[in-house]
Amino acid sequence: MLNRNENEVMCRAYDDSDGEWIVNPMSIEPKPRKTDPYPCSTTGRIGRDGAPGPVRRDDAGVIPDQADRVHPPARRDTAGQRP
Repeated sequence: MLNRNENEVMCRAYDDSDGEWIVNPMSIEPKPRKTDPYPCSTTGRIGRDGAPGPVRRDDAGVIPDQADRVHPPARRDTAGQRP
């Protein structure tokens, strides 16, 4: 799963309740790290009617808010350095 900062998908990926998710950072044009947690417990999912709601696990439990924690390492500026 590539980290593109989509609330519902990232809530499920970081929660990883089924052990099937691996979050990978984007290497090309990565989204910035979210400073606030993903709002999984309140508005992380958009229902069929367009209303926001909590993201639920298969057992109907609500996924707690999740921190954005997988990002590529900061790039070093190599301008002017010899190969």
